[in-house]
Amino acid sequence: MDSSNSSFERCAITRAVGWRKVDERVVVADVSSGSAFIFEDIEAFIWQLIAEGMCKSEIAQEICATYEVERATAEADLTIFIEQLAEAGLIDGSA
Repeated sequence: MDSSNSSFERCAITRAVGWRKVDERVVVADVSSGSAFIFEDIEAFIWQLIAEGMCKSEIAQEICATYEVERATAEADLTIFIEQLAEAGLIDGSA
C-alpha cells in the first residue's frame, strides 16, 4: 500500500486479521501472512477504537481526552500509526 493511506478518515480491520485484548495489550494476528503484532499503551488504545468503528477524527479526540495531548500532535501521530497499520495489511480505509 502507498502513503496515500494516511488520508484514511475511516478504517476497518481486515478480514484476515484476528485480535484479542490481553491485560493492557492487544495481540493481533494476520492469518494470511502468519505475522503477529503486540500493541501496548496508546497503540492498543487506538486499535480498540478502530475496532469499535470510530473515524480518525473521533479517535484523535479520544486521544486528546485520554492522554492530554494537543489535537495537532494527536492527529499527526495517529496518521503515522494508521499508515503503518495499512502498510502491514492490518486495516483497510476510506477517505
